[in-house]
Amino acid sequence: MEEKEYDVAISFLYQDEHFALDLQQKLSQFLSVFVYSKKQENIAGSDGLETFRDVFYAKSKLIVVLYRNGWGETKWTRVEEGGIKDRLFNEGWKSLFFVSMEKSSIFPKWLPETHIRYNFDEYGIDQCVGAIKFRIQELGISLHSETIEETAARINREVHFLEKRKKYLESPNAVGDSKQEVDQLFDNFMDLATKISNPESSINITSKLQYNTLSIKSSGFSLEITWNNAASNMLVNAGLAIRIWEINRGAIYRPQINRNQKIIIEREYDFDIDLSEGFCWHERFGNKKIIYSTHLSEYWMRELLNHIN
Repeated sequence: MEEKEYDVAISFLYQDEHFALDLQQKLSQFLSVFVYSKKQENIAGSDGLETFRDVFYAKSKLIVVLYRNGWGETKWTRVEEGGIKDRLFNEGWKSLFFVSMEKSSIFPKWLPETHIRYNFDEYGIDQCVGAIKFRIQELGISLHSETIEETAARINREVHFLEKRKKYLESPNAVGDSKQEVDQLFDNFMDLATKISNPESSINITSKLQYNTLSIKSSGFSLEITWNNAASNMLVNAGLAIRIWEINRGAIYRPQINRNQKIIIEREYDFDIDLSEGFCWHERFGNKKIIYSTHLSEYWMRELLNHIN
């Protein structure tokens, strides 16, 4: 039997590269993990597509697919899909861990209805890491313990990242990047509002962007997303405030608080970067859990829908 080179190989679209790199960072304490963007130098010096396909067909013990609409249609994911399908049809489905990155995904026809799909939006990355480790152990593969050298190297990487992160968040670059990420977040919210409030829908949603605040209104409730930053060259007390208000039906901007208008739920988020240096947010208070713009917009739009229901 051919020796597998990797414990885990992760397939993903470019939109989810930061998730894949974050998974690799968290899993690498216990497993050997293949992520294409970190292995390009190996592939470039070999037989290209065939070597790449072989990682998913024969050289990995567990395949993790971060799936959203469009996966399997790009050059690299098409090659990955071919290797994965051939392997699964020959060996069965136990070596596949399928992660749904968005609830609206239309899954591949070759994926059995009975195959478990991990919902990333609902459970997040830390539980995803735990589920992958559990699946690996189900396959009879032991998680290796870090050597003292590996532990030292990991801690050194983490310390280096924290130093780099601190320097970055105090730099003017972070101001421009955060504004760009806020613009993307606002676009995400407005795209979702458009999808929900279509001609065939009974849900009527209106939105209004004014300066640094986006307001989305429906059925007596308003979702308000505000970006605050007092300085132009650094993130000083900068943050994202998101609230759902109960409002008068004619209002769309921030309502005045009175006995008939109140905040239903609110949270604050800080701009941040993850271990792969991808843009993200973390809750300012509580567990400070990291969340990405796509999932942040989906979470709050769902909260709004739950209140108007």
